[in-house]
Amino acid sequence: MKRTFLAFAILLAPTLLFAQGAKQDNNLDYKIFTGQYEKGNAEQQEAFKLFFGADDVQNKFDFYFHWYNVAHEYSHCILDFYGKSVGRVQEEIIANKFAVKYWKSVGFDEELARLKVLLEERLSTFTNPVPEGKTFEEWYTEIWGSSKLMEVSVYGYLQFKSVLIAMEDEGDLEAWFAAVGIDGFACPKDYKSGKYPVTADSAVKYLNDLQSFFKSSGFKMPAVGLELTDDPTTHFSQKLQ
Repeated sequence: MKRTFLAFAILLAPTLLFAQGAKQDNNLDYKIFTGQYEKGNAEQQEAFKLFFGADDVQNKFDFYFHWYNVAHEYSHCILDFYGKSVGRVQEEIIANKFAVKYWKSVGFDEELARLKVLLEERLSTFTNPVPEGKTFEEWYTEIWGSSKLMEVSVYGYLQFKSVLIAMEDEGDLEAWFAAVGIDGFACPKDYKSGKYPVTADSAVKYLNDLQSFFKSSGFKMPAVGLELTDDPTTHFSQKLQ
């Protein structure tokens, strides 16, 4: 494969961006920004075809970023809100564990199984970039922030492998909170998120349902908004000040 670089704005982030100046959304603690494939230029869209495969790339993009990744980004907000951010690759894995456990808790086992098949298929097209003698976490920590990480196959392997690692983790959402050192969370019973046609517009609906889930638990959580952007490489969480 040609060495192709994809300038992901903050797909790397477990580190949240901090807004400068006054807080623009008075009722929000954080905001998730997520790009739209259909608004990207030809070069960006071609790069995502390498990332997801050319077949039905729009649907795969929305399925990953505007369904699954909503919970992933929200977890970065939780970790920062409670002062538990660890940064780098470790937090990517922790965030994916949260996302997997949340989606299981609200009735998305079938979708998670479909996501697993998609990611395994995509990983089969990438050569494992981790050198012999290095662990997955060690090597990606070493190259964090470098141009090497921006290669589609290297970045794709990080993202997809870390989700599959998270899928192997046992325990429920309550166990996740305990593991990261946040005490007192009790999972609400019989709460199911809505299921919406997977498009960019569904992202805010999934975020709203996620926050309703935690509101019903009575547990103190950050208030998070979501904004769609025209840049499909932009997916990050921002703390508002």
